[in-house]
Amino acid sequence: MKMNIDRIIQAALRQRATDVYLTPVGNEYGLRFNVCGRIVENQSIGADEARRMINLLKYRANMALGERRRPQLGALTIRIDDVPVFCRLSTVGDFRDRETLVIRVITRLRGALESRYFLPSQLTRIRHACRQRGLVLFTGPMGAGKTSAMYDFAREFATRQVFCIEDPVEIYEPRFVQVQVNEAAGMTYAQLLKLALRHHPEVFIIGEIRDEETAQVALNAALSGHLVLSTLHVRSAAGTPARLRNLGLRDADITLALRLACYQRLIPTTTHDLKVLFDFYDGSDGRGYQEDDSAKWQSELARCVAKKLVSPAVAAEFRYG
Repeated sequence: MKMNIDRIIQAALRQRATDVYLTPVGNEYGLRFNVCGRIVENQSIGADEARRMINLLKYRANMALGERRRPQLGALTIRIDDVPVFCRLSTVGDFRDRETLVIRVITRLRGALESRYFLPSQLTRIRHACRQRGLVLFTGPMGAGKTSAMYDFAREFATRQVFCIEDPVEIYEPRFVQVQVNEAAGMTYAQLLKLALRHHPEVFIIGEIRDEETAQVALNAALSGHLVLSTLHVRSAAGTPARLRNLGLRDADITLALRLACYQRLIPTTTHDLKVLFDFYDGSDGRGYQEDDSAKWQSELARCVAKKLVSPAVAAEFRYG
């Protein structure tokens, strides 16, 4: 059984998939990959085999085996060719009591940090924002590499105290203090932040801002002089302030705390790798949110095409982010 799971993860890595879907289709299960935002059909798996795989993964991720209807989240590490691959699991059952499994595949990209991103000037801008402290947000759709980027820049502060609060922890980093939200045990983002402050960290990682409480937690930490790195789902970098307002934050506090919003996508290169391209918002241009705020993004894509890093066809595909 273990080899079957390993082969699926190996195939996902070969195709550079960010998500693996195992979903019931008729009397079987369909195996699909999310590759750069496109769903790629893989193969069909017998229902009994799929259920055994789901149960084994749930067991290894400390999820409740007897619960097949309610949504569950879990995480585990699978070693492929002696390289750790971090997997975040999500399960839910349908009206026929058949579970669907989604595996988020998170790998630590190899090589120097500069080799994993398109434009060195963009890395410089993020580093400058991090040195100022405050709130630095990584935004973009699912599978855009937000968590990996957040950890990349946090590692540059690894000689200091870095405290991570996540739900769940996605990437194991032995140099950081990493704690996991457990609302059933009273370990909410707010409670864990109070605990974290006793450790006098200089850098916080808050896994994702998804509700008003978490937004306020991140804001308070940023306003108290910490560097706070977090992720947020939003359509564009310039849309970040509006999203934060929707989460109950005041304009004045957003202006004080927000150092930089980084919208990002993982884009195929001309050498068949995947690299991250950013678009930014820091409020300095005074433009605010624009409904069609794609000019800066398209300009950065054009730079990549001119440098022969991205093909014109790929640039056209990612034209609107």
